[in-house]
Formats: sequence, C-alpha cells, structure tokens
Amino acid sequence: PGQTVAADDRSGTPAYMAPEQAAGHAATTASDFYALGAMLFEALTGRLPFEGSTHEVLVDKRRAEAPLASRFARGVPRDLEDLCTRLLARDPCARPGAAALRALFPPDEGSDSNRPQRLLEKSGSSERAPSQWPEAPELLGRESEMKTLRDAFDTTLQDRAVIVLVNGESGIGKSVLCEAFQHELRAQRRAVVLAGRCHERENVPFKGLDSLIDDLSRHLRRLPREEAIALLPREVHALTRLFPVLARVKVVAEAPRKDCPDPLEQRRRAVTAFGELLARMRDRAPLCVHLDDVQWLDTDAALFLRALLVHPEPVPLLLLLSHRSDNADTNPVLARVRAAIEGNRRLELRRLSVGPLSQEAARSLALRMLPDGAGGTDSAASAVARESGG
Repeated sequence: PGQTVAADDRSGTPAYMAPEQAAGHAATTASDFYALGAMLFEALTGRLPFEGSTHEVLVDKRRAEAPLASRFARGVPRDLEDLCTRLLARDPCARPGAAALRALFPPDEGSDSNRPQRLLEKSGSSERAPSQWPEAPELLGRESEMKTLRDAFDTTLQDRAVIVLVNGESGIGKSVLCEAFQHELRAQRRAVVLAGRCHERENVPFKGLDSLIDDLSRHLRRLPREEAIALLPREVHALTRLFPVLARVKVVAEAPRKDCPDPLEQRRRAVTAFGELLARMRDRAPLCVHLDDVQWLDTDAALFLRALLVHPEPVPLLLLLSHRSDNADTNPVLARVRAAIEGNRRLELRRLSVGPLSQEAARSLALRMLPDGAGGTDSAASAVARESGG
C-alpha cells in the first residue's frame, strides 16, 4: 500500500490511484476523490478495494468496478457503502465532487451535530431515501429537453418501448441533461435506472456496454437474495462469459453452468439472457437505461445492442442513447444502431437535439459559477455567456 509508482505515464501510490491514472492519464480532482473512496473502503473493511501485486492492482482497476465493502465486513452502514461505491466508480464523471460531499454535511447545520449519526441510522432501510443524496444541480435553460424526456418515460408506462437519441456538440450538456433526468427518476422512485458510458480511449471488450453491465451488477448485488434470484434468466452464465463482472453477484455465481463451445451461439444466448433479465426487471418496475457517447461503441457492443433492438417483442423501457452530433451521419456504428431501431415497428424512436443555452440562461449559469463578491461579476458573467456561445 505504501509503494509509489513513478513513470512517464503515471505516478502515485497504486492502492489509491484512480483507474484513469492506471491507464496513464493525468490525475484530476476526480482522481483525488477516488483516493478518498479507497481510504473510506479501508476504514470500513480493514483492507483495500484491490489487492495484489502493483501490476495486478493497476490492471484490475481498469477492468472492473471496486467490490462492495459489505463483502468484506459485516454491519457496514448502507449510506457509507453507497458513498464509497460512488467514490470508487471507474468512470470519473460518476464520482461525487466536493459540492456533493458538502451537501451531505452542510456547514450551515453546525448546530445539528448528529447529522452524521442520522445518516448512519437511516442505513437500515433496504432502499436509500431520496433525501439522503443531494439534489442534482438545477438545470438552466433545459426545461423543454427535460419535458421531452419525461414524456418519453411516461409513454413507456403504457407498455411501449421508447428510444431517445440525444445528440449535440461535444461539451454542450448532453450527459448532464441525462444525468439530471436519471436523478429525478431515482429521487422520485419512479424507475430502476441503469447507466453506462463509452470512453474513446478505453480498450475493453464490448466497449460501452461493459460499464452498463457493471451498473447492473451493482444493482443485483444490492437486492435481497430472493429478488435477485427471481430476475435471473436461464442462460445467465452465457451472459457472464461475456461480462465476468456478473460473477460477483452471489446468486449468479451459484447458478448452474451450461457450457457452449460455439462462440456465435454463446453470444446469441447472452443477448437472449440480457433481454430476458431486462424484461423481468421491467415486470417489477419501470426501467430507464442510458448509454452515453455511443459514437464510440466498438463493433461487438454495437452488434450486441442491435440484436436487442431488432427483437420482435422489445422490453417496454426507456432507452437513452446520447452521442455527439459531429460526423453522426457517417459513423458506421450509429448507422447500424439507427437502422435497427427504424427497422423495428415495435420501437418508438424520438430524437432530442441539445443546442446552445440562451444568453440569459448562460449568463445565469456564469453568475452561479463565478466567485461571490468578485468585482465586475455581472459584466464578467455577460462576457462568459457571450464568448462561450451558449
């Protein structure tokens, strides 16, 4: 744990390094919060989330999500375990930042010295209460886009499958919009939400879908045993062969194995199993699935997704597929996905273009972000809004 790595592409202590650092990328603030998560995990369990040789630790961090703290210690408060899991997320964008942590223990509640204790006392509940996590940042100038997503979700409650292609320029706010909508669904307990993101420079099998399956694995691990068993498809091991992270779910690891030597048949069974699993989840609660940056899906992931989309009886869920509008018409992966959706009459396709903010909304956002009491804040905010182009 005390060993330090120093090389041209990475530096730090392997036990506390974030996955992006292990991949050779520069450390960011999100990397620091990963290290905080590692220390919290160590405090809760007496061990580190990843152990082994330096090479093994760095490789494991890039390939898999961190395990749940409750796997190694009894009586771990659910609130702290959930916080630890979020801090140790492989995706830097999924980790809470300083503002989110401050919101858990706000400084203006100095008179309420029992707030940490109250959070621990709530951990006995089988589900996290909406108020236990801070509210998502208020979106400015995105009322119309949020209404589009809400309407699409409401349509799925009529047993119809809806696909929303969310497109826009890089950095325009597609991810934040979808994340705010997902937060709303979770906070109101209206749906089970699964999310994944594809990273341009990541080199893993089924790029993009792998992080979605990671999220699914976490969801299954949190369920009571009986509920998790009821969701398992017959060919769950075919799915586990493609996505080994599912083997971390105890009931999946205990399920009977069925070997299949033919790779094509193995994939067909895995697609069938995934569709069956989603259907069983949807039978119990509304379901929203979000895949971000799908323009970077690899061929295997695109074929897997296409096989789900052409099914004659699609699961009545809301599927959000967000992608960059740049070169979208010539991207072969997006072309395959769009063709699969448009070729299935049982799917309802909607498109949502995320454009620049209005000058008023951009100025309001800039005012929020600029330091309080800064000289010339109004004029600075107007300049930011103008020069950013929304």
